[in-house]
Order: sequence, then structure tokens, then C-alpha cells
Amino acid sequence: MIASIFNTFVDYNDGEKLLYNSFRNSLVKLDKRSHEIYREISSDKYDEIDVSDPGVSSIVAELKEGGFVVDNDMNEADYVRVVDIQSRFSHKKHLKLTISVTADCNFNCTYCYQNNKKPKYMSGETENKIIDYVNERLETDGELSITWYGGEPLLALDTICRLSEAFIKIAGEREARYAAYIITNGYLLSRKVIEKLKQYRITGAQVTVDGVPEYHDRMRRLKNGKGTFDRIMANIRETVKGENGIRISIRINIGKGNCYSFPQFVDKLEEYGIKDKVTLAFTQLEPHEYLCQEINDAALTPEEYCEVYTRIADIAVEREVNHRIIPDRSMSHCSSTMKEGFLIGSDGKLYKCWNVVGIQSECVGEIGKDVKLAEGSLKWLAWDIFQNEMCRGCSILPLCMGGCPRKTIIRDSIVTPMDKCSYMRYNLPELIRILYRQRKRMREKFERSGHA
Repeated sequence: MIASIFNTFVDYNDGEKLLYNSFRNSLVKLDKRSHEIYREISSDKYDEIDVSDPGVSSIVAELKEGGFVVDNDMNEADYVRVVDIQSRFSHKKHLKLTISVTADCNFNCTYCYQNNKKPKYMSGETENKIIDYVNERLETDGELSITWYGGEPLLALDTICRLSEAFIKIAGEREARYAAYIITNGYLLSRKVIEKLKQYRITGAQVTVDGVPEYHDRMRRLKNGKGTFDRIMANIRETVKGENGIRISIRINIGKGNCYSFPQFVDKLEEYGIKDKVTLAFTQLEPHEYLCQEINDAALTPEEYCEVYTRIADIAVEREVNHRIIPDRSMSHCSSTMKEGFLIGSDGKLYKCWNVVGIQSECVGEIGKDVKLAEGSLKWLAWDIFQNEMCRGCSILPLCMGGCPRKTIIRDSIVTPMDKCSYMRYNLPELIRILYRQRKRMREKFERSGHA
């Protein structure tokens, strides 16, 4: 046995250590004896360990189960690469589509890259071509994953319903798995709309709320300039109510203007009665050459974001907010680098990334026609993070898989020279301590409820 290359050690209390494995997202606390055994294994002294001792064998078994130690002939970096290649190129069984049903939106967000796009809606002809595309490509016992996108997709709810009905029918005929998700600003997420989404097997939604009302309403306002915070929060409350609700993930874009107001936002979650019913996800507000200088100036540097996120994660645990401190491993997380991963625009044009929708030079084809590698897909499919030696040897490779491909592939005068590494590379030890505290609290809470 040898130590996993994806391990990270953190000092804890009185000689105890926390050991985290990024491939399994596993975490264990080691006392001095357990740490000794781990060191013996990792220094090729496994044969000298007395595994007949029940106490020793249980420690070894726990280390194996958590992926902290692996077989001598296991090359973990190669294994991750093979899994990556398989998921991207090996077969068509998993059809993963993001469908932008309209480029129109009822918001005028200050940092939106789509603000200058024409408000086009999907035609019936394009709908039929998408249905034919899925019908031709979805294999028996395969999997169809749909993400509904915009603009604001709920402005084209009828289109979503018609396409969903056709997809569900095709998946049923092929005995294929079907999953659907929607990314929405939440302003139109009424009870009636929620019932429609449930009817068409949309089980989860991402809604962006950028913190406290005064900040959110400045960043994410209606086209007429009015605020949206209270309406969105009331809608979320309806969405997660009872057994007929759907899962909501609230995305918060963190910049200089809202990096210190997270405790007040948690107060708002409690005020609306949704703190325990939603999951929070944090994203760094990033500068881009297409954004105004005011927004670019509001973006945090990677170093600043590391510090801010660590503080937010700490508060999230203290206030018992549902939040994944360290994300699960990515393993080809982005459909842009998958052979069968496309975003279909409302006009039927195909793209590899939703941040390039409407940019003619980034169009890789059109629905109903063959997609040629030379038309733009090639640079996305050729993206290979394993050619980067620093990434290949990084202990958190499974967590980020090189990060967002767009940051490397698409030329942007601001983004291109930036540090592409995940914030976790810089603050992982602090996050591991916070994660341990979170899991410990959850375990204690579970045990208390079990004895009640």
C-alpha cells in the first residue's frame, strides 16, 4: 500500500491530525497511533504492520475505505485521466444538453454578458429539430440530462413544457434515465409555475440572490429599474414549501460590495423561513473585458476571495446554513469539453459554453446539421488539463479538473493573464478544519435527534 497523492494533512489538537482526500472527498481525524500506522504504510513498511491486531486492522481498513491509501501499482493521476477521457469521448449514452429557450430577460443585471443580445424566442421549427436530435441520439438505457437556460427561461415556459413532454416520452421509450434542472432569476417562480416544473420532472433550480436587499437590488434589478429581492425571496419560500416543492440552490456572486454582509443575508434567510430549506453556492464575481470598469473594479483578486470565502464558510457552519464547504470531485464537470455536450441557443445555433452564446465566432454548428470539429468544437475537445504538469501533480486535481475551460480557451484581455487556479489551492487547510467542524456538528445533531 502507498499513500494517495490526493491527500492533505492539517494539524488539529494535541498531536492529532486531520487527513483529507480530494478524490473521495473523505475526511478523518487521526490520533498519534493512527498517524503512525499511516506513516508506516506511506513509507513502504506495510508488510511490517501487524494486521492481525484488531485495532490496527480497523485503522488500515478505514484508511483504505477513505482512499487515503491505495495499492502500490495504482497510478491515481492516470486513473483520473482515464475516467476523464471516458466520460468525455467514449460513448453517446449520456446526452447532456443546455437549452436556451430565449435570449430575452426581464432583468438588467449590471454584470450580465447577455445584456446586448437580441431578445429572440425559440421557433416551433427549432423545437422540432431539437426533438429529432434527441430522438436520433439518445440510446437505449442511456441518460438524458437537460438544463433549461436563457435569458430568463421562464419567459418561454410553454417551450419548456412542449420540449419536456417530448423528451420524457423519448426517454420512456428508450428506458433511459431523465433529469432536468433550470437556471432562473426566480422572479417568475410562482406556485403555478412550480407545479408546471414538477409536472415536467424539473426537480431543481438555481436562483441567484446576491446578498442583502440593498446590494442585490442594485446588481439584479428589473429593466424598469425596480428591485427584485423581496419578490424572489417570497417565490423561493413558495418553491420549497411542503412535499410538492423543488430543490433550490441560491447562488451568490461575491464581490467587494457584498463580501462582508453575509451574516445579514443569513438573517434574511431566517426571516423568510428558508434557511434550512435551501442550499447556498458561492461564486467569485470575475472581471471580463466586456464588463464596465465599475464592475471590474468590484471584483476580488484570487487572494482576496480566498480570505473572504474562508470567512463565509466559517459563518455558514456557525449559523448552520446548508452549504458544501468543499465541493465534490468534478471529473469532467464541464459539458463544454464533452463530445455530446452542447448549448442550444434559442435560434438553434450550437455552442460549447453558455458564456459565448450569441458570439458568431464561437458557434460550432446548428441543430439538425452535423457538427464538424473544424467549426469550433475542436479547441474545446482538445482541451487537456493533464498536459499541465502543475495541475497533474496537484493534490486537489479531482476537485477542480483545471477549472473553467473558457478561461483558457477564450481570449479575454483581463481573464487570460489571471491566475486560473482554484481558491482551494490556497485555503484548503482552513477549509478542511471548517469541514471537520461542520461534519462533527451534523453528526452530533443526528445523534441528539436519534436519542430524542
